[in-house]
Amino acid sequence: ARLGTRDTPGPLLFTLSGDVTRPGVYELPAGTPLRRLLDEAAGGPRPGRRWKAALSGVSSAVIPAERLDTPADFASLKLIGAGLGSAGFIALERVPVQLAPEVEDTVISVTTNWENASPQEVEREIVEKQEERLQGIANLKTITSTSSLGQAQIRLEFHQGADKDAALREVSDKLRQVPDYPDDVDEPVVEASDPQSRDYIAWVTFY
Repeated sequence: ARLGTRDTPGPLLFTLSGDVTRPGVYELPAGTPLRRLLDEAAGGPRPGRRWKAALSGVSSAVIPAERLDTPADFASLKLIGAGLGSAGFIALERVPVQLAPEVEDTVISVTTNWENASPQEVEREIVEKQEERLQGIANLKTITSTSSLGQAQIRLEFHQGADKDAALREVSDKLRQVPDYPDDVDEPVVEASDPQSRDYIAWVTFY
């Protein structure tokens, strides 16, 4: 019987390492599903553990657990963004931080200036009105405010994974609904940034 697949014929020497029970080199037909390589040849994960991912090389994409049934041949692995390379695989029970996608928190600040106004006036005429409109925004995690001499600042932190552009638009829309400010209050400035770090990403001004 012909071993392997059309684009990857014959048996291959698979090097299996990482969190497997029996790391080593195993000769199996090309096209053997990755899960079979890891579970049957290399003995599977440690007792009570489950596979999280596998790596086929530093230049290939991480292969998540739900794709471990992919055949180990050139064409099949290419379809999922990975590669066969020299047929070496590192199996992981947990995904290191370096391999996990980094998701940034969405933080939006609203700054409104009112020259010479006292903190009490800023709180009453600006902050309270803005917070009333902003409370119901989607995916909002926390809202904090600071009223100081001549300036109101509101910091909105959204749940992880919230769409930054959508949050900016919704904050802008809500602030347009605020009743009239005193005549000499500047237009609010909305920034997709953390006012504590001043790491600016984008900004929007109302007109």
